[in-house]
This record gives sequence, C-alpha cells and structure tokens, in this order.
Amino acid sequence: LFEYLPNAVLAAVILAAVTSLFEIKAAKHLWAVSKPDFVVMSVTFVATLVFGIEYGILIAVAFSLAVFVKQAAHPHAAVVGRIKGTSVWRNVNRYSGLEVTRGLRVWRMDAPLFFGNAHWFVDAVKGVVRDDGDGEALAATADSATSSTASEESDEESVSADAPRTRLPGGPVTKLVIDMSGVASIDATG
Repeated sequence: LFEYLPNAVLAAVILAAVTSLFEIKAAKHLWAVSKPDFVVMSVTFVATLVFGIEYGILIAVAFSLAVFVKQAAHPHAAVVGRIKGTSVWRNVNRYSGLEVTRGLRVWRMDAPLFFGNAHWFVDAVKGVVRDDGDGEALAATADSATSSTASEESDEESVSADAPRTRLPGGPVTKLVIDMSGVASIDATG
C-alpha cells in the first residue's frame, strides 16, 4: 500500500503522527510549574528520538532517578520570618516585610532527614548562621548549600557565594531555632 507513495508523503504522515504525540501545552505547563520535571521530559524526548524507544526509556528512568536522588540529598530549606501580627512564618527570600528578631534565626527544612542529606543538613545550618564580616548576617536558601563532598572547605564556605540572600538585622547570630515541622521522618543517621 505504501510502496507507491513518494518518500516525502510518507515523511509527512510520520511527522503528523509524531507531532500529535508531543503536547506543547503540557510542556509549557511543566516549565511554569516544575523546571526539573521539564528537564526530565526534555531528556526523555531527545533520548527517545536519538537512541530509540528502548534506550530512550532506560535513559529517562536513569535520569529521573538521578534527579530524585539529587533532590533528596539537597532538599528545600529556608530561613523564615513571621508575618507581622500573625503566627504564620514564611521564607525571608520570597516575602518582604517579615518580622525577624535581631540575633535570632529560624530555619525550616522541608524534607525527611536521612543518611543521604545528613552532611548537607550540617553544612546548611552552618551557612545559615554565617556572618558576612560587617556585623550583618545573610540568610541564604539552603538549596544552594554545598554537598558533603566539599567538606574539606571551611565553615564560611559552606554556602555558595551566588546563593540568593536577604540581609537580616545586624549583629551576630546568638540563637538558632530549627523548625522541623516539614520533616516527616528522621533515620538513625539524622
């Protein structure tokens, strides 16, 4: 049946079928909602095109597992401040006008604490109380704390210099409160 059709017509039929498989709207939604999921989808798409379905799926599964392990080893955490007149606490890097007490840091981790992120946890806490030298503490999101592979660096280097930071009231950090409400479980290492 397809034997007498020109190759250009066959290519057009295949392209029409393939374009209906890829949903542009879903890709735009993933980009807006979760960039890591968009990257996983893109890697899956390209790997399937380049290596075929079987190897594409294997590459996609391996890449998805790598993203999952990276997210588990470096979970989201933040220095939080209280919304004035309420008992609600929010990330100081995402909200303005929060109450932050001089010398006090409240830090929240939003993931289970286990052997895979225990060293990261220690490095992130050290980074939260770090002073930038002029008497003003900087709040860095713990997403940017270095991994335990960089443990030979000094404590002052435990949060990367390009981490998003918010200036908090001056003076040395004298008290640290670690909010573990987002931690669902802690293993023996944690």
